[in-house]
Amino acid sequence: MNALIKVFKSHIHNGLVSCAPNLENASAFICDSHLDPDNYAMPVLNESASTVISLLEQGRFDEVEDKLTFEPTKTIRGVIRVMVRTHLNRQGVGHVSRGSADKTLAKRVLLPFENDFDYQKMLDHDYFAEQWEEALEAHPAEYDEIDRQSIAGLRKLRGGQRTNARVAKHLGIHDNWAKVFTGIYSGLQFLDNNYHFNAEALWSDMNACENDIEATKRLVKKVQTGIHQYGEALAGSFLADLGHAGFVKPDTHVISSVAAMCGRESVPSQSAVDYVYKLAETLSMEPRAVDKLFYLGCSGKLYLYNLGMKNPRQFKSDFLNDLGPLGQL
Repeated sequence: MNALIKVFKSHIHNGLVSCAPNLENASAFICDSHLDPDNYAMPVLNESASTVISLLEQGRFDEVEDKLTFEPTKTIRGVIRVMVRTHLNRQGVGHVSRGSADKTLAKRVLLPFENDFDYQKMLDHDYFAEQWEEALEAHPAEYDEIDRQSIAGLRKLRGGQRTNARVAKHLGIHDNWAKVFTGIYSGLQFLDNNYHFNAEALWSDMNACENDIEATKRLVKKVQTGIHQYGEALAGSFLADLGHAGFVKPDTHVISSVAAMCGRESVPSQSAVDYVYKLAETLSMEPRAVDKLFYLGCSGKLYLYNLGMKNPRQFKSDFLNDLGPLGQL
């Protein structure tokens, strides 16, 4: 176990002792499961949090592992669902994801993408709009008046308007929904135009980036350019949340962690990404593992088990202080 992982595990252990003392003996398992490459894809929370916590408290870790489920990202439907959920993992769409414990699992957004949804037909924008209308009709309690008006506005969009959030907003669709609708539709077009809705082709592109930072940057840029509303962080997050170990998300926690190790107040996002790749190589770790370690250590959100730390601001500050002396790794 290298020094970075030791600091991380000690930090998480101390946090659990403070906020969930009954889980002290599960601390190592909780850390290891979050860093396990088999658990890198976006999780799907099928079990109640109380059930999983009870199993953790009892040390029944094999049963906990059996209950962890993830998006099937080797299939195109799994890829599409991660693309959709990534559009919710950002600022500026709070009305769309409101009321959901995990904002990326907002039911009102995922309803059109359940079971054997027809992704090919969704390229027809009328059919795309129809799926949202049917979701609204079948589950009216999930939607408010703003949602209903926004879904009705989908039929007004023509041509390039269907991937232009600014125009969609001008035509009466709520700003949050405009971002989500146009982002998702452009994502469907991207996956068709570049991969013909073939998950293996996308994975082939990702695998070709292994141990090649420049190739990784090019693929992230390709996704960023092709899927509207994806910035650099969301583009990297989308690829990483498909479960590939070679991609990172330069979010605020990764940037803060890298800055702490460099002895700076902040660093540019691309510099943070470069640092993570170099650190991963030095420590013989996967880039995604370093990314997750920084995210978990700063945020205190142990998302596989729906756990959060008390006083997250102090929790992050303590972790950054612990990282400082490791800057010479």
